[in-house]
Amino acid sequence: MADFQEQIVGIGEWEPVQRSRTDLVKRVVDQLQEKILGGAFEQNGSLPAESTLAEYLGVSRPVVREAMSVGLGSTSVRLDDGVRTTNFGPPWMSGTAVSSGFIAALALPNLLAAVDRGRTRRTVSDLRAIAEACEGFSSDSRSYPGPTDGWVPVERIATYLEPVYIGRLPRTDGWENPILYWSDGGSYRVLSMGRDGQIDRDWTRQVDPVASAGHDADIVFGDGRLLAWPSGMDAD
Repeated sequence: MADFQEQIVGIGEWEPVQRSRTDLVKRVVDQLQEKILGGAFEQNGSLPAESTLAEYLGVSRPVVREAMSVGLGSTSVRLDDGVRTTNFGPPWMSGTAVSSGFIAALALPNLLAAVDRGRTRRTVSDLRAIAEACEGFSSDSRSYPGPTDGWVPVERIATYLEPVYIGRLPRTDGWENPILYWSDGGSYRVLSMGRDGQIDRDWTRQVDPVASAGHDADIVFGDGRLLAWPSGMDAD
């Protein structure tokens, strides 16, 4: 541990990762990438251990573990002597002939794609839970929460649904954008604006399910079913 502490102190300043709406995992990976691409770690050397990184970054060990396992391809975290820099990226990209910086540069897009996939899955799950709560409310009240004056933050209907139909409504999607809700009383929509935070179309009139491309696309539940989702994902 002492050797790693000397190593980590000797390669420049680390910026503590502050708890905020910004995704902690991505911020940890940003700093790891900066150090790797800057040549801070020797080829065939090791990254500091998970516990050491967590201490210097000011985050929990699970956050560091996720940043490594999700963001650095096939790398596995070893708690004894850190993570080998030559393990970054796909399994076929290993060995002394390939620089750790080059591999890390290739691994980063895989990280970002994996993070977005995880955010999409979480968002779909949260929107489904809200939709199920709306359906439960409708079964008892013969109408959906509302009506609303256009799109409103989903927290506006919390008093209709909490805690009888759902313990606590998710307020934000996987990208920390507010989840939106619309209803005319007889119909409803629950919407995530996706990564770009923009509404793509008038979903209040959409009745046929549609798959959209990319993580910027809206994700929408309405009237008991998934109406819009990223292509490549199972609508069920």
